[in-house]
Amino acid sequence: MKLTRLATLLLGLSAVTSAPAEAQQTAKFAKIDCSASRLLMPPQLICLASNEVAGGDFASGSPGGLFKYWNAIGKVGARKAYLYGVESVDASSEIRINSTLGDAINVITPYPKPATNFSDLRKVADADVVSFTGGDGDACAAVRKIGPARQTGYRWVVFGLLCGPSGKTLADGELSSFINTIGFK
Repeated sequence: MKLTRLATLLLGLSAVTSAPAEAQQTAKFAKIDCSASRLLMPPQLICLASNEVAGGDFASGSPGGLFKYWNAIGKVGARKAYLYGVESVDASSEIRINSTLGDAINVITPYPKPATNFSDLRKVADADVVSFTGGDGDACAAVRKIGPARQTGYRWVVFGLLCGPSGKTLADGELSSFINTIGFK
């Protein structure tokens, strides 16, 4: 699938999955210059950002909390890459992690579903990591980095996916390099 078509699909997917029914507004994504993104990421990706929204699937906090969603998609070398970040915009907001990394990936991934064959969760540098098989047979790794702690959650969370063709395992150095390039500004 061409990256521009995938980015268009992602715009629709993110708008649907980002806002709960009780939110006052819906996340609406727009393509942005990656230099304006709050995500730290490898170069040459396509970037998207939402408006500020009340609540969200991976975000919860006290009433009135505001959140913003950031996405980046493209290629890192020969591998497909996708980043999904959510940040709490105000001091009353926080992101709570209420699902396993595998469950979260099956919700946010723009790639074919369902992801299967998840490895055990492991720590690599400052990230949680699982390996899995993508819905189209790709060999993938999912990464979750969490930001500074708040009352019962976090200031931000970034999810990253790195996938290659079936049978092409991800080398530890390649994964570590990806992890070191992602986060929040």
